[in-house]
Amino acid sequence: MLSKIKGLKNIKLTRNAPQKFFSVLAAIFLWLLIMEYENPEMTKTFRDIPVTYSAVEQLVADKLYVETPLDQMVDITVRGRRKDVLSLEDSDLIATVDMSKLTSGTIDLAIALSCKSERITIINANKMSLRVVIDDIVTVHKTIKHFTEGELPTQYEVIEKKISPSIVSITGPQKKIDTIDRIILPYSLADLSSSVTFYDEVVIIDKNGKIIEDLTLSDDRFKVELTIGRVVDLPITYNYKALETENLVVVSKRESTQTVKVKGSIENLKSLKKIESQQIVIPEAAGQHELSVVLELPEGIKKIAPLDISASVDCDFIEQNSYTLTDKSINPLNLDARYIYQLTDNFSKNLQLTGYRSIFQAEDYSEPSVTIDFNNLTAGNYTLPYRVVIADGLSPADSNALTGEVEVVISERDEE
Repeated sequence: MLSKIKGLKNIKLTRNAPQKFFSVLAAIFLWLLIMEYENPEMTKTFRDIPVTYSAVEQLVADKLYVETPLDQMVDITVRGRRKDVLSLEDSDLIATVDMSKLTSGTIDLAIALSCKSERITIINANKMSLRVVIDDIVTVHKTIKHFTEGELPTQYEVIEKKISPSIVSITGPQKKIDTIDRIILPYSLADLSSSVTFYDEVVIIDKNGKIIEDLTLSDDRFKVELTIGRVVDLPITYNYKALETENLVVVSKRESTQTVKVKGSIENLKSLKKIESQQIVIPEAAGQHELSVVLELPEGIKKIAPLDISASVDCDFIEQNSYTLTDKSINPLNLDARYIYQLTDNFSKNLQLTGYRSIFQAEDYSEPSVTIDFNNLTAGNYTLPYRVVIADGLSPADSNALTGEVEVVISERDEE
């Protein structure tokens, strides 16, 4: 029974088979004709589709810089059914450039085109590649220079100027880095009358004197310290070490200068009234000593003039000598040749003199003598004053020992 039923089905399926086959083909053909009329195939050009760049972050890792602006557009022509093409938006079209595995130089990069819709075929684009210029990113270290404008008041000057840090690291494309001529930090000196500290930015100047921008610096702002000062004359205090040798003393001393020109900040000079020398050591010996003098300069104070300072010190020993003055020590003054004199008593006087050894040892040294003035005196008995004459620079133990009176008899000289 089942076999009869199957046989009947086969007969129905195969009956008029050619006619059925052509009917199907006709239906498909009619459908295609309808579709071609209702939804024909068309082309369309989408303009200014932005190019996207993949692996851009790799450029940073590879220390590369793209000089060509990454804002390129491309016109893309597509083909598809009218319905599909008209429903297509700009965002459905993708133009991609792969930025990985690049090196410095001028490179043509292929543009990869795609569409989000599988029913759309991309025919072409107005450009299939982009030419980009790629440069190496490098870092250099440059010293920052002061660039001043204006002038300080006449009595002031810049004692010291400092930028911290004094060196800046600059990172950027090799070509732009190569154009750097100098790094400056500009500021004005006008109206400054005291030391100042401030922070400011540096300026990068190229070889043509123009400002370079868009480079990466290691620091944004830099510290500037300006020490404003002046030159003044200050008195010198000479500090001599005392002599230790017994009876050795300083006879005289002469310094090459009593003042010194120094330079310092306004703040340091406010409390500075004098400059002291370091200890001056005098040789423990008699004679003339030429000594170099070193000044004790406070921190921040600099000697300007004179550069060499000296002292001349004369040293000698103090001595005491004793003398006994007698009649032979007397030197009569202004005695008339017609007369002679005689003391009524023998003259004897003890004298102690103190003075420098060099005086006593001088070649022209004269021992003490006694002078009596007989001016206008004639024969007779007189009480006359006398004076003890001693060398310059000596002093008696008793100041009254240099004067006194004697009894004198003046008589006429015998004629032969």
